[in-house]
Amino acid sequence: MDLNSIIALDGDALFDFANDTDQSILCDWREEPDAVVDYANAFLPEDLALEYTENDDGLTICNRNGRYSVSIDDYEETEEPIPMLLREINKLIAPSHAARYFNCLDGTDSYSYLLRSNDFWTMIDSQHPGDATRIFRDP
Repeated sequence: MDLNSIIALDGDALFDFANDTDQSILCDWREEPDAVVDYANAFLPEDLALEYTENDDGLTICNRNGRYSVSIDDYEETEEPIPMLLREINKLIAPSHAARYFNCLDGTDSYSYLLRSNDFWTMIDSQHPGDATRIFRDP
């Protein structure tokens, strides 16, 4: 879906778009971190693909841009592990891509993120700043 089509969405149509796994990264609050990485990879170019590993010490996500590691205890004790994980994924896929949270899912048990190129985010921020903040926020 193109930028203008997304900006035109509101109410139920926006909620439906945010819940469409062909368009966004949709995660239940209990989602396993490896599943979140798989969901993100579905929207990334191959050269930015993320790899996930887990051992007794913790979990690691890496790609050509770097590595993020966290202990299992720290991950499980985090109040909101999915947003934490998406913030770290954003660091790994920058500067060419980013994921932003759909505000319309506030108050639900789910998280939904639109992962697009930074060219897309620059365009929406400059051409439609009010709509950008109405629809999205950083993780």
